[in-house]
Order: sequence, then C-alpha cells, then structure tokens
Amino acid sequence: MKIKFKTIAAFFIFLLTETVCCLAADQQRSLSLGEAIYLSQTRSLESILSQENVRESLAQLSQAQGFFLPQIDGTLSQTRQTRNLQAQGIPLGASDPLAGPFNSFDARLRARQIVLDAAAITRLLAVVDGVKLSKAEELKARQDAMVLAGSFFLKAEIAAQKTGWAESWLKVSRAALRLVHVRFRQGQAKKSEVQKSKADFKRAFAQNLSEKNTAKDALRNLCVFLGWDPSVSLTLQNSETNDMQKILGGKNLDEILNNQPDIEAARIALRQKRKVRVAQWAEYFPKLSLLGEYGVSGEKPSDAKDVYLLGAEVTMPVFDGGERAAKAAESAAEERKSEENLSHTERQIKSDILLKQENLIISEKSLQAEETALLAAHQAMKEADQKSELGVISFWDKLYAGFELESAKIRHEEASANYIFSLMSLLRVEGKMEILSRKGTS
Repeated sequence: MKIKFKTIAAFFIFLLTETVCCLAADQQRSLSLGEAIYLSQTRSLESILSQENVRESLAQLSQAQGFFLPQIDGTLSQTRQTRNLQAQGIPLGASDPLAGPFNSFDARLRARQIVLDAAAITRLLAVVDGVKLSKAEELKARQDAMVLAGSFFLKAEIAAQKTGWAESWLKVSRAALRLVHVRFRQGQAKKSEVQKSKADFKRAFAQNLSEKNTAKDALRNLCVFLGWDPSVSLTLQNSETNDMQKILGGKNLDEILNNQPDIEAARIALRQKRKVRVAQWAEYFPKLSLLGEYGVSGEKPSDAKDVYLLGAEVTMPVFDGGERAAKAAESAAEERKSEENLSHTERQIKSDILLKQENLIISEKSLQAEETALLAAHQAMKEADQKSELGVISFWDKLYAGFELESAKIRHEEASANYIFSLMSLLRVEGKMEILSRKGTS
C-alpha cells in the first residue's frame, strides 16, 4: 500500500508540475516587429470591428437580393361567425339581413413575384457597392491597426532601452556621490557639493524607477492592443533597419494613387451615392408584380373546395406631396459631397506621400549619423577598458565612458525607431503596410 500511495502521489505531483509549466509558458511570449504587425490584422479591436462591418454589409446584400425572389406566405383559419349581408351590398328586403352563425374554414398559399422595379434594382446595385465599400474600409482599418501595432512596439522597444541608460546613470551618480564623500572627508570638497551630489543621486534613482515603470506600461499597452492579457510576460526581439528601404520598390506616384486604399474607398463611396440618387428618381417608374393564390375554402376541412387567384399588378406613384423629389435632392447633395471628398482625398494622399518620402530621407540621414556616433562610443569604451587595465584612468572615467555608451545606444535606438516609423507612415499612406508583417509563432 505504501508503494502504491507513493506512486500515485508522484503521478499527481508530475501532473501538477506539468500544468504549472504549461501555464507559465502560455504567459511568456517573444515578439518581433513583423509579428506584432501581422497579429494586429486579426487581433486588434479596429480590425475586428471592420471585419464585422463587412459581415453586416453582406447580410444587407442578402436582404436586398431576397426582394427579387418569390415572396410566399400561407394562412390557415377555422372560425365561427355571423355576417350582415346588407353591409356587403346584398339587398334582402324585409328578410333578416344577419346570416349565421356558420363555420368557415380557409387554407391557402399566397405568392408575389416582382417582375419590374427599377428603384429596387438600383438600390441592389448600391448595396453591392456598400459591400465593396465595407471591404475597402476594412482594408483601411487593417492598415491603421498595423501602423498602431508598430508604433506600440517601437515605444516599448525604446522604453526598454532607456532602462539600461537609467541604470548606467544611477551607477555614475552613486560613484560621484562616493567620490564627493571621500573628497569631503579629505577637506577637498564643500558640504554644498555633497548635498548637490546627493540630490543628483536621488534624481537618478527616481528616474531609474520611472523608466522601468514606463517600460512595463509600454509592454502592457502592446499586449492590450493585440488582445492579450496585460500580465503576459513579453520579450521583444530587436527590430532591424538593414535593407528596409528595398521593400519600397520603384513605383511612380500615379501608379501608387491608382491602388491607394483611402482613394479607392472614396471612389466606391461616390459610386454608391450616385446609385442611391438614381434609385430615388427611379421611384417614379411603374412597378410590375405577378400575384397568385391557391387553397381550399369551406365550412370545414372535409367539405372545402379548391380556390385560386392569378393576376398581375402595376403600381405607379401619382402624387406624394414632393417627398420623392426632396429625397432625390438630398441624395444629389450627398453625391456632391462625395465628389468633393474624393478630390480632397486624392490631393491629400498625394501631398502625404511626398511628405513621408522626404521624412524618410531625413530620418535615414539621422540614423546614419547616430550609427557613426555609436561606433565612436563603442571605440571610446574599448579604449577606456584598455586604459583601466593599465591603470592610466580612474574607475570614474571608465564608468562615465560606459554612461556615454548607453546614451549613444539610446540616441541610436530613437533614431532607428524614428526611421522605422517614417517607413511605416509612408507604407500606410501607400496602402502597403502588410509588407512589414511577418507571421510568427506567437
């Protein structure tokens, strides 16, 4: 029994350990910039809402198409009633006009088929454009979500880098405080210098805590944007800028504008408004429908006789007090607004592309300058290490060289993030953000 108890206990301990390990693995994720951009297309709130808008527009299309299919309904009734025959226009003289009570049974199917309705046809075409518009808007939302995901990732990456800088500053401030204390005891420093050094150390300590909290908050914001629990432990993979500009290709401005999602959405919206306006005027045209009924009628189901109705119906508006004309004028105004919106969007996108291209060139030059400064800081740190080993410089000088290196890393990281953000801004305005997305395992 003891052996069995130990075996069972070991088995349950093993299961518990495996469960804890699996839960811990689920709470740890590694993420790159490309993966964050890829995941934002399906996990961000903006993308999810835009996808639902597409489904909503498809449902509206099914409703509009159903109008042209036969509309069939059935009725079944069994009643006991009385009737005033004189109310039906049947003269009975001195006889009692009240008939009944009597039983009445009726069961029949009714069908109506639209044959010609110009307004409904035009509205259907407008709904088709509505589906296209929702898909274009969904593409715009995915582009915006990808830019936001990249922005959150870059902010988190910079915040993480700044924690290293804050740690280095804290070390320098602590060393400076110790040095001032030594000089003060030797009578080579004033009390005011000690107090100033203490204040610098306290500021460095507070800055260190602040940068750590900022880094944690940036990671939480990224997790929330991607639909993850904010308590997930997230590790960021460094984003590389090497050869990024090669992805831009060599398309000219006109070719870019022809396929730009914001402009395409504005074009579709204009087409839809035009169809809505035409549909309002088409309400003046006659509408043709076919009607049909078939069923049985009698006192009770056993003696019911077959009955039917076949025919056609034409309807045409004669006078509506100007309601249709007012609606048509309203639709015409909406169409003109869409025309102006399309023209403005084309001008704005063209201006934005030129601006983003210029910003990308400037950020690239800034990045190259910071890369040169970072190499110089690495070289200075290497020389400081060599001199420290030879005893030529003090520990303070070596520590300060390390602080300068961390500062150079921060400036380089910010320049790199600015370059990547400039690239993302250009890709967004061109509608090509998916180029940066990379499917990962997260």
